[in-house]
Parts: sequence; C-alpha cells; structure tokens
Amino acid sequence: MKYTIFSLLFIICFYSSFGQDISKLSNIKNVLISCSLSDGLAWMMFEVLKSEEYLPKNAEKVSSDIENYLIGGFNTKGLDEIELLKEFKVNLQKLFSEFDKFGSEDANFFYAADNLPVSFCLYGDSVLSVVISGAFIGKFYNTIQLTSKQRATKVITQHILPSFKTILSNLNEKSIQYLCMTAVYGSKDFSQNHSERDEFVAVVARRDLLNKFISADITEDEFIENVDVFVRDRDMSGNEIKKIKIIIE
Repeated sequence: MKYTIFSLLFIICFYSSFGQDISKLSNIKNVLISCSLSDGLAWMMFEVLKSEEYLPKNAEKVSSDIENYLIGGFNTKGLDEIELLKEFKVNLQKLFSEFDKFGSEDANFFYAADNLPVSFCLYGDSVLSVVISGAFIGKFYNTIQLTSKQRATKVITQHILPSFKTILSNLNEKSIQYLCMTAVYGSKDFSQNHSERDEFVAVVARRDLLNKFISADITEDEFIENVDVFVRDRDMSGNEIKKIKIIIE
C-alpha cells in the first residue's frame, strides 16, 4: 500500500509541470506545493524505507551541482528560470558553500538528480522571489506533546530563522524582493508503532524585512508577524498547503 501511495505522489510531481508555459516563472505557491510533494516523498523513502537513493545531499554538493545543472542540459526548469540561475550562479554557489548548519542540524537537502533545491518564482504576478527548498531536519516531533503549529514553530525558530542570515548575505539583491526557505521534518505519535509521517513548512519573507531582522532593528516576534508561513502537516494530503500564523512562545 505504501508503495502505491509513493508511486502516485511521484506521478503527480512528474506531470504537474505539463501544460504550463515553460518560459515563464511559476507562482511561489505552486512552487511550494511542488516542493512539499517531492520533499515529502524523498523524506518517506529515506526515513521510513531507508532508501540510500534518497539520501539528502550536503550543501557543498549542492554548490557543485549548480554548475553541473547549467551545463548538463536538464529541462526541469523553465527558460526564464535558467537565465536567472546563470545570472545568480556565483551568489548561489557561495551561499551553499557557506551553508554548513541549519541551527544545530547539518545542512542537507533533498532534491532530484536532475534538479536543484533552488527555485526562482513570482510572489503575486510580478515580484521576483527565490525559494531555497528541501532542507532536511532529522528530527521526529512528538504529536502528543506538540500541536501541528507548535511543531512548525520549533522548526522555524530553531532551524529556518538562523539560516536566513546566510541566505540574505548572498542574495541581498534589489531585483529579488522575497526570500523563502522550506524544510521537511518528521512527526510521530510515540505511543504507537509505525506512526512516522513527514511534515513541511515554508517561510516567505520580504528582503527588506529580513534586513531589519538580521540587523536587529526589529524583534523576532515582529519579523514572524509579517512573514508568510505555509505548512503541510501529517493530516493533510500531499498536494495541499495552508497558510498559518504562528506565535513565538
């Protein structure tokens, strides 16, 4: 039964790009749904089925794969996005070369061999944004002790917020107005066997707001109040995300 679900998820991920104008940038919400699907599948294959094929890759590997992607003729990204990858190649390679930790976790990413954990997309209809996706958090959060929002909040405060400094320092460009990071992590009911499920969270922040936060001009609470947070928890289907508000406790 599990393999059937995984196969369906793979088909959805593979065919979701068809019928779209590949020359145009996607909307950020569509990118996040795609990331949620593919990263959730990779998490399940790696954490539950122990498939070494889905082993998350370290940041140094991502840095070298950016060059490999651009010279390899892959077609998983549209023409406009490939041009942006070329334009910001040095920035992105430097970003990942500096990315050694997500807070206390080693920096490792889920992504397919013919793709990258980086997407250029649009916030709204025209605002250029960058998504750094596939961050693997190797923890299982207790569903009895923590609600869905509390689990997402822990990942955000302990892993995503500390990572934004590295992202901003390398992508602090006027043409890029929004920066996003996504993460996939485990949840488990520790009173039951075989209750492991993946969950997904994304934080989308304006670049000017990130500058204020990193410069300590605003508090963590003020920053969180003004960002977009999207989640897919263990009770949601793979092709949906929802926007939530979180409170730092």
